Amino acid sequence: MIKVSNIEYLDTAATTANTHVSLKRPSGVFFIRLFFTAAAIIAPRWVKHKALELFLKPRVRAKHAVSDELLNKVVRHDLAFDDKSIRVYEWKGGDKKAVMLHGWESRATALRVIVPHLIKLGYTVYGIDAPAHGESEGKTTNVKEYANVLAAATNVFGPFDLAVTHSFGALAASYANVEIPGFHISKQIMLAQPATTRFALEGMYKLLKLNDSIKPGIEKVIHDVSGYAVNDLNVANLSKHFNNTRGLLFHDENDNLVPVSTAIEVAKNWEDSQLYITKGLGHYRLIKSKEVINKIVEWLTSQA
Repeated sequence: MIKVSNIEYLDTAATTANTHVSLKRPSGVFFIRLFFTAAAIIAPRWVKHKALELFLKPRVRAKHAVSDELLNKVVRHDLAFDDKSIRVYEWKGGDKKAVMLHGWESRATALRVIVPHLIKLGYTVYGIDAPAHGESEGKTTNVKEYANVLAAATNVFGPFDLAVTHSFGALAASYANVEIPGFHISKQIMLAQPATTRFALEGMYKLLKLNDSIKPGIEKVIHDVSGYAVNDLNVANLSKHFNNTRGLLFHDENDNLVPVSTAIEVAKNWEDSQLYITKGLGHYRLIKSKEVINKIVEWLTSQA
């Protein structure tokens, strides 16, 4: 039984949906493995960069099969960032401002179920599609770029009082809070912790069966770009350096993409946070839970 004061279990209604997630493998992965094995002998530098490119490239671009009232009412903005056009969505409300950051291979509007509740609490709500996701341009992205996109959006639409994040979006918001001078969001709601960079990278190593001699080069590039060693580029480590930042976290114990231990580690390191552990919702259905929404509204009301 968990005995940390800021970690509790939250009873939620059962879902009949299958919450087990199977990650899509790159097409022709067998031939990619053979090619990388051979190329690693004669062109290890090329293999390093090509493998990292595959790691940073979403394999699918999420789209909505049907529309609804919230999608029809949203105002779309184009944010210029480097050489890309970034999609920012806006639902007009009150004077307070909230921003939504989605997870890997998703899009900001996937979190829209929370929008009416935030509007009732006095927020105008913005959602950002990360580069290479949703309606934003680009072929690859990384946590530093996503964080800088958030900072650029803040300069145009913010400052934001609240961030609502799912998975990879939480890492971007955390990185921005720690690494971007002058940037700060004082309240953050995190739905499903992202996998640590080490966990995700080891998954790629296993999938591609990369030669051990290639791995240090890949990890050096990640360090050079982000400023963090692979083992340190995660929310649990970044949250140690949060200042005046309150957090509300939700993670499902049946999440088969990211173990609940990842969220527990974050809660232990983040003093001013509260983690609720759910059961049976998986990685993606947290935002659809009435009990989770009620906790969010309760928490935000208490923070006002």
